[in-house]
Amino acid sequence: ARLFIEAALAVRVGALPAGEDPDSFIRKNGAPAFSAVLDAAVSVVRFQATVAAGAQTPDTEVGAMRLSRAVLETILATPNAVQQTRLLDDAADALQVPRTALEEELRRMARTRPSTPPRAVAGAARQEARPETDAPLRAGRFQPEVAGPPREEWMLCELLVHGAEDVGLRDLVRQYLPLDMLEDATCRAVAQLAIEAGEAGVLPEVMAADGAAGAPDVADMVLRLAREPQKVRGREFGRLDAARDLILRLWRRRLENERLRLGPDQAERRAQLTNDLYALKAWGDGRAIIEFELG
Repeated sequence: ARLFIEAALAVRVGALPAGEDPDSFIRKNGAPAFSAVLDAAVSVVRFQATVAAGAQTPDTEVGAMRLSRAVLETILATPNAVQQTRLLDDAADALQVPRTALEEELRRMARTRPSTPPRAVAGAARQEARPETDAPLRAGRFQPEVAGPPREEWMLCELLVHGAEDVGLRDLVRQYLPLDMLEDATCRAVAQLAIEAGEAGVLPEVMAADGAAGAPDVADMVLRLAREPQKVRGREFGRLDAARDLILRLWRRRLENERLRLGPDQAERRAQLTNDLYALKAWGDGRAIIEFELG
């Protein structure tokens, strides 16, 4: 529906019973019944609000914020002012929220939406981080399986090792990224070690020695990251900005994997995850999703 809206096409949604498609529904109930479904079709934002409300608690502050944000992201997609106005009317009625409040939030979202897509920024950061890609991983004792750890995890470890003394960085990762989300065992160990060492005021070389007992891969990775210049940050991409971007990407990976595992009877959760993945493209909206997922 959002793709159609981006092309300024009018969209309505007719809901069929679970497990039915148009063919099976018409065979069972006849064409007049299907025509009735089409006649009862509602605007896309009204349908979106109804489906999303079934997957969360709209009468709580967090639930109401998530609902309105998801609907407003859809409205923001249209380039047509008339369509946007009509969708805002529908959204205000469906969400039982004053239209003026939605308009204000829509303007805020439009102002804060980055001019460069987050993925493009992340791509630039990746090129700065390791243009040689696998070269550092092949030398020395640290030789991860296959092509090495996921790049996002490597970059996170680089940030943490070089910024172990940065209290804001450590707090950011500790608050918004459970380390069990890291798939690579060595990266998990390095990230944990860097956070603990930073709290104790330990230098990376000492950090590596502390982690060397029984874990040479961890020590080698810490030393390699510590001895190389930090490359993740660019002039306009500060350490905390880089960390936020990586946290968003790791959360998108986690929710995308969950969405792929859902069965056909979990449509509501799939719809919620789709909205959440869209919100996780920017820190302002993504942080609320992360906080909700963390409980």
